[in-house]
Amino acid sequence: MAIIRLVQQKTKTEVTIPILSDNLIAIFEKYNYNVPKANEQVLNRYIKNILKDLSETVPSLKEKVPTKLTMKQKEAMRRDNIEPETDLNGNVIVPRYDCA
Repeated sequence: MAIIRLVQQKTKTEVTIPILSDNLIAIFEKYNYNVPKANEQVLNRYIKNILKDLSETVPSLKEKVPTKLTMKQKEAMRRDNIEPETDLNGNVIVPRYDCA
């Protein structure tokens, strides 16, 4: 089994990721193990969409959890005149799949 080892920029923590798919190895080989960077915002959007789809079979992903809204999220809600859902303590809550 192959693994990827990297050091996270923000925390300086080493992370070990097992490669469980031959498709991933083929992608690495295609780029000569120098995979191009992905746009973080686009990647996060894809992850959220995948998690939302998975929430149909993994109910815990649908559970609503407290979160903090970003400035962009607050501005978009203000612009669209949308009031965020809140819990009894006034914390904004969203489905867990939206927190990725």
